[in-house]
Amino acid sequence: MKQRTELTVTPKELPARSLLKRIQDIHDAIARRAYDLFASRGFSHRHDWADWLLVDSRSLQLVPLEISDRPRGLNR
Repeated sequence: MKQRTELTVTPKELPARSLLKRIQDIHDAIARRAYDLFASRGFSHRHDWADWLLVDSRSLQLVPLEISDRPRGLNR
């Protein structure tokens, strides 16, 4: 059985401009990868959404995380 390690996490607030830039960068990276997949198939149509969703699902993995409020701060 794995031993569970507690880690104190202090969330940082990002400025809106930084967050929007990060979101745009992720979107652009997904678009490039989806286009590359489309091109690798010889530009065959009817797979554009499938390509996008495949790349999106591989790029944005959910991270299991449990956060609780404790007297000394937030803990993971």
